Amino acid sequence: MAVSGGIGGDGQRLSTEQGYFVPLAGGMKEVVKVPVIGVGNITEPEYVDRIVRENRVDMVAVGRTLLSNPDFPKQAVQKLGIKLCSKKEISKMPDYWFDHIHLRSQDPLKTAEFYEQVFGANRISARSEGDGRASVKLDLKGVTILINQAREGAQTGLVHFGIRTDKLSESVAAMKEKGVKFTQDIRQVRPDFKMSFLVAPDDVSIELQEGQF
Repeated sequence: MAVSGGIGGDGQRLSTEQGYFVPLAGGMKEVVKVPVIGVGNITEPEYVDRIVRENRVDMVAVGRTLLSNPDFPKQAVQKLGIKLCSKKEISKMPDYWFDHIHLRSQDPLKTAEFYEQVFGANRISARSEGDGRASVKLDLKGVTILINQAREGAQTGLVHFGIRTDKLSESVAAMKEKGVKFTQDIRQVRPDFKMSFLVAPDDVSIELQEGQF
């Protein structure tokens, strides 16, 4: 949502203050749930960087600035010391896709019926594990829901959710450099499937995988 205002009529002058509509945009951002765009004589890269970092706006629009100075984006990159990725570097970056949700239940069949009846999920399979515990696999419009039977005394509910990548080794290495904690390093399950586990904020467990289980 771009927060701006019309200016017209005799005697009205455009403000020369940097970001003269940004205070209004900041107020709107506090009460709406959509991205807010700040406008109004925004000409300085440092100002853009500051108001976005301070979470006063989500984006900025610099229409008149670009008309008068088409090189503004390049100059902003240089002033702020931003390193742009080359096409070659971008092609090497891993892609990520949401893959599945893994649940644990005392009664997987009953839990599966809930998702089938309430959300219209389709049952892919229902089987007994080697130790006799039941396991159900559902599909909800392309999202896989795995439901395993909990062992006695084990916690039920969400176990983890799975994110698939095309470059697991590179992803894990890059995440470890950023300080991400892994509870399981890469494990090759099949020739076409390998996985690892990491911990997200609030102790959320994520299975990071390459290939589909």
